[in-house]
Amino acid sequence: MTRGGGWNICDFTCKSYWGNQLRGVVVYLTFAAIALFHKSHRENYDDTDVKITYTLLCCTAALEFIIPGIKPYVNVIQTINRTWPDLFAQYNLLWHLARNRKHRKLRSLQLICRDYIDEIWCMKPCQSSSDITELVFDHVVVHGWTESIKDAATFHEFNNNRGQLTLQRKGCTGGMPLESLRRPFDESVVLWHLATDFCFFRPMDDAAAGKSATPNSHGHDEGDAARRRSREISNYMAYLLSTNPEMLMPGSRRSLFKEAYDKLDEMAGDKDDSTSSPIPNGTVPTQKKTKKPSMLDEQQMIASQIMQKLQSAKEGSESLVLDAWVLAQELMDIAGKDDDGVEGEAKMWRVIQGVWVEMLCFSAGRCRGFLHAKSLGKGGEYLSYVWMLMSFLGMETLAERLQRTELHVQGDMGATRLMTPAASEMPTPTGSNNV
Repeated sequence: MTRGGGWNICDFTCKSYWGNQLRGVVVYLTFAAIALFHKSHRENYDDTDVKITYTLLCCTAALEFIIPGIKPYVNVIQTINRTWPDLFAQYNLLWHLARNRKHRKLRSLQLICRDYIDEIWCMKPCQSSSDITELVFDHVVVHGWTESIKDAATFHEFNNNRGQLTLQRKGCTGGMPLESLRRPFDESVVLWHLATDFCFFRPMDDAAAGKSATPNSHGHDEGDAARRRSREISNYMAYLLSTNPEMLMPGSRRSLFKEAYDKLDEMAGDKDDSTSSPIPNGTVPTQKKTKKPSMLDEQQMIASQIMQKLQSAKEGSESLVLDAWVLAQELMDIAGKDDDGVEGEAKMWRVIQGVWVEMLCFSAGRCRGFLHAKSLGKGGEYLSYVWMLMSFLGMETLAERLQRTELHVQGDMGATRLMTPAASEMPTPTGSNNV
């Protein structure tokens, strides 16, 4: 309202105002419908049909009368219990290992439904979806439409990237980071998931710890935004691979997750050994030594023991865990190249965060549409929200990708050179094929 008591035109354009007015009118219209039906020629219809019509009209009127009274309470409940896409599901290999060791007796009883319980017994979801959405938006708008996309070829190249653009932008044009992205997508997810955890729990010497962290700032519950978001996206991609691999990418293998877990379990040794291993320098436990270690402290101790064994592992051996350790070492070298520990650490996590954002967009753009619809029937999946956002921003969907008429040389590696055969190379029909 205006100062003089009159109505302002802006008040009438408010959606909530018109919605409340419409709700009030609908309440009276339902009672008017009952009155009109009562005055109509009901005797010409079957008694059963008349009773059913009365029941439907009265129930509708009751609902329209009750809803305005309970709507404020429903809004409060929805605010407290945040729903999709606010929640960001999490799953982690080290957490999976620490949980099984903590509940060893309970797990021994799960003989038949162990795999099913592993799928549904996930980590507590985080509420960082808005931060991740901003990263996706910046990736598509800033790094995509503003910097990279110039024509149709660069548009397809940008949609094919799953981390290469970040590595190129940060100057990491070779080595294991680029090689890991040339593998099948599910293997790349496992490699970067383990490498992210190795970097997250990596031991730091006293000098680096003094530069990059103040007391209680390098603890597990704190850290810069890139470090936190990188691990959250990593855990979410691991969640998709372990619980819903077809949504991550058609043909994704859940067995890779189990193979990596078995290898980590073998390298971690017994529980007594992991609990007695020292916490690396530069880290601060989240709880006092007199108290029972938290789940994050358990992961820290297990990761420390695994990294100690990986340092003495043979170079010729092949496993996803060892390859992930090589990848993590090259990522740690990014932080070590900078004299300033703070800037080097931040650069490393910006690289990891950028790769994970590209992987998230790559997965969302290649998930089949009916899986998004199926997930909505079960409460929704954050990947569907990313898919809708990318589609709204003009990115390529799976249906559009399948309808392409041109072929790229390197497929999903982001090649821009098209395979267009020359006229002299076109086969000439001969014999019975010549029509």
